[in-house]
Amino acid sequence: MAWLSMLFFVIAAITAVALTGRGFGRLADRGVQRSGLPVILRSVASLAGAAAVAFYALGCWGSSARS
Repeated sequence: MAWLSMLFFVIAAITAVALTGRGFGRLADRGVQRSGLPVILRSVASLAGAAAVAFYALGCWGSSARS
């Protein structure tokens, strides 16, 4: 069961990194000053999703380590 938990943690970490790259990449393509509201909102949503995935993975990994 520990291997499955570790695999989930690795997949969630990769997902968080990918979402972070997507969020910052979208802003870097056009620049913060020249991008419109939809681009900024998509970038913020990607970054928020990355943070949520990272916190969820850390919470699941921490709770499985205790049991």
